[in-house]
Amino acid sequence: MATDFFERQDQARGKTALLVLYFVLTVLCIVTVLYLLGVVILNGALTRSGGMENFWDPSIFIWTTVVTVAVVGLSSVFKIRELGKGGGVVARSLGGKKLEPFTQNSGHRRLLNVVEEMAIASGTPVPEVYVLPENGINAFAAGFTPDDAAIAVTQGCIDNLSRDELQGVVAHEFSHILNGDMRLNIRLMGVIFGILVLAIIGQSVMGSLRHMRFSSTRSGKDAAAGAAVMLIVFLTGLALFVVGNIGVFFGRLIQSAVSRQREFLADASAVQFTRNPGGIAGALKRIGGLSYGSRINSPHAEEAAHLFFSSGVRSYLGGPFETHPPLEMRIRALEPGWDGRFVRTPYPWPDSALPGDSHPPPNAYAGELSYQRQPRRTYRKNEPLPPKLPPVDPMQMVFTVGTLEAAALDQARETRESLDAAFGSFLRSPLEARALLYALVLDADEKRRSQQLGYLQTEAGETIAQTTRELYPRVRQRPRSDTLPMIELALPALGQMEPEASGEFQQRLRQLVELDGKVTVFEFVVTRLVRRHLERRAAKSVKPGEYIWSA
Repeated sequence: MATDFFERQDQARGKTALLVLYFVLTVLCIVTVLYLLGVVILNGALTRSGGMENFWDPSIFIWTTVVTVAVVGLSSVFKIRELGKGGGVVARSLGGKKLEPFTQNSGHRRLLNVVEEMAIASGTPVPEVYVLPENGINAFAAGFTPDDAAIAVTQGCIDNLSRDELQGVVAHEFSHILNGDMRLNIRLMGVIFGILVLAIIGQSVMGSLRHMRFSSTRSGKDAAAGAAVMLIVFLTGLALFVVGNIGVFFGRLIQSAVSRQREFLADASAVQFTRNPGGIAGALKRIGGLSYGSRINSPHAEEAAHLFFSSGVRSYLGGPFETHPPLEMRIRALEPGWDGRFVRTPYPWPDSALPGDSHPPPNAYAGELSYQRQPRRTYRKNEPLPPKLPPVDPMQMVFTVGTLEAAALDQARETRESLDAAFGSFLRSPLEARALLYALVLDADEKRRSQQLGYLQTEAGETIAQTTRELYPRVRQRPRSDTLPMIELALPALGQMEPEASGEFQQRLRQLVELDGKVTVFEFVVTRLVRRHLERRAAKSVKPGEYIWSA
């Protein structure tokens, strides 16, 4: 690729400058309208002369500007901070259920495998994976950085797409992660929410009139004053409501324009990643042929409309308000010779007969679950270790982070399947994943290794120490290039631990590393990756049932 991952992330952050410009212009327009209304009300309705000669009043302008910027700015910052807790927050707010690493559901296991392969191939952390209980075919990626990203896929995707088509959809979402689109999308949602708050306040102000009553026994002067106050309150509320909705109107225009542009890029990137235009094109054809299409029924779908793989909500205005290009246009960009026919897919497809899978076996995902049935290999005590691999150029590795190529994806699938077969539940179970990480940092010197295992036996118990001892030769047998994928696959399982257990695990891992009085670069990287992942998971955690859309 022409640029590296970090440069693309910087470019994506630079695109937010345009969004900031739109935001400032929108706020200036809102301030201007509210200022003019304030002048009309205060200088026209409340002054004795009722004169309207002077439309410039610095005090009204300052107060209007301060209040508007405070309300819109603080609301936007609040929303962005809430969304910045991680992509899982957005997924949960739309009804998504997080997939656990040890899930036994074959369709969910297949989805996790595809996501893990993409992460391994791109050298990025494995994102959280969620399933939305929706019949339509859709997906999205959310988060602020690749570290806190989440990918959500509808149940309709899992039930109706073949593996190649599902891979195309996931590759499309990984493009948004790798190209930094997620940060821009989160800020779009925050900006629109900030403007929408004005409309919500206006609606509340107008609603407060129902509770305002003036006695009919009052003098005519008092009654007139009361009526004037009610009129001012009503006009203020109406102005806020109208201005807020007009701001949201233009915000939706910006949102849709940005989304359409990025969708074409993500489609092209998905083809570049997989070298299989038929995968993502096939998914789009199935959307066109499915009665549910890509519809998302969540009440919060409109706020996240620009995140989806395909249009999740219906736009009655169409045209500039469409968040996604038409299906036909996207398919023809991928397959210029397309005959215009969509794929009519009955819903739901049974697990044993997925669309696009020719002659599926009795269990269409038998190969995906091979690690559950793979017998453990036994190792002789003095079995020779494989020769050391030649050193890897660090700069070469840096420039491959965040890139995806078809060859790397194929290699990632082979690596993932090999690790699954060799370690199975040690990559999926929180308890067993701890032993795998302990084994990774055991010393090659037998005497020091015995000290480490003795420490584990005392602090963690005989079972974990014995499991770590048995895992050590198996870990040492793996090529050095498998170490990072091994850690990345185990990290989601470690993230399932309770905070107290997580803290104890990190302390024991650190103590194992420091027992010999020195810390190697490899040991530092392992402990740093684990600590970073677990701390981020703890910081981004949201209580069950906590939502982010309420005003």
